[in-house]
Amino acid sequence: MGTNPYPNLLPALRGLLEGIRQKKRVDDVIQAVLEQACLLANASHGSFILVDHDHGRLSIVNVFGLDWTAEKQHCRLAIGEGLTGLVAANATPILCADTRTNAAYYPLFDYVRSEVVVPVVVKDRVWGVINIDGPEPDAFDQTTLQLLIVFAELTAFAITLRQEFDEHDRLQKKLLQSDKLASLGEALAGIAHEINNPLTSILGYAGLLEMGLDAAKTAEGIEVIKSEAQRAANLMNGLLEFSRKETGERERVEINQIVRKAAGLKKFHLKANQVKLEVRYEEAPCAVQVCAPQILQVLLNLITNAEQAIAEDGRDGVIRISARRDGGRAFVEVRDNGPGIPPEAQKRIFDPFFTTKAPGKGTGLGLSISHAITEAHGGHLRLIESTPQGTAFRVELPRAGSTPATSASSFS
Repeated sequence: MGTNPYPNLLPALRGLLEGIRQKKRVDDVIQAVLEQACLLANASHGSFILVDHDHGRLSIVNVFGLDWTAEKQHCRLAIGEGLTGLVAANATPILCADTRTNAAYYPLFDYVRSEVVVPVVVKDRVWGVINIDGPEPDAFDQTTLQLLIVFAELTAFAITLRQEFDEHDRLQKKLLQSDKLASLGEALAGIAHEINNPLTSILGYAGLLEMGLDAAKTAEGIEVIKSEAQRAANLMNGLLEFSRKETGERERVEINQIVRKAAGLKKFHLKANQVKLEVRYEEAPCAVQVCAPQILQVLLNLITNAEQAIAEDGRDGVIRISARRDGGRAFVEVRDNGPGIPPEAQKRIFDPFFTTKAPGKGTGLGLSISHAITEAHGGHLRLIESTPQGTAFRVELPRAGSTPATSASSFS
């Protein structure tokens, strides 16, 4: 058996794979690949070149070794120019044994005498190029070339993994926003009915005032107008706050505030549909560190599901929301007296796109998204009871630490 030319190869590969497994930044993986390749192959220096197909040019984004001046790092080659440009153009690795006899070599370093260049191919397109340099002719062989090809494949895997992760994250945020807008539409329908009441009172009393009433009646009319106008303003403020695009920033907020906001947004719609809403708050302070609008969305999803279940059954509806704390956890339960979830469906209720509703009545995303939100906050969303007499879900969240947040919550 021959001597292993790369005795440190396995530890290097293990380290790179661990970095990919931990979903480290692509730039960190690329730098690690470049360093390991240069060290294992005893190269003078190396670089990673990003391929810009839209503009037909190459850019050096990572380097390793000495003599990398700012001027060299900002060198721009066209696709097809130099050995690196050729690899970017045709996706074929190049092992150059002697740069002095290869007319395609671009002399970035006048003392480089050998070079290995391999493409990093992502989704059938050259995404980048790995380049390592030797100080003498024949510094590298076919084994070095194969080693660099393996490193390039690892880099491509890390890039693909990151792209898929980012796309999943983008789609998840899009689903969250879409589901929020769906719930917003339902809340808006109830508020539209309810807001007619204060407007009717305002218009009626304004008409009476125009008729010239005595002072007592005038004062009474003004108070009614002020009160009903404030009621309408509160409705609209709540609606606008709910509809704004959220950044996901977390803040310290009392769980009662979120419960109160959810109840306020839904009570008018529930009332219009003859569903009674009962709310019981935690008496003692119970703060959580969350993105409050996201947790609000979870509660709105649960209340909407309860309302729809009651509507399907046709019975007098009651929805009960309760908040409490137990040790280091905060709990919010949403109970209804609907017909319950069929036993065969209970194991799938958190699966994306699974729904027990009639076609066109639900997307099957509400519970899936709500589950993802609570898990992302270090909590849990559970179905704790479902019988023909009703269903109960529990949202569990970790309580905030005793140290106050740097800024007070604006979620009110």
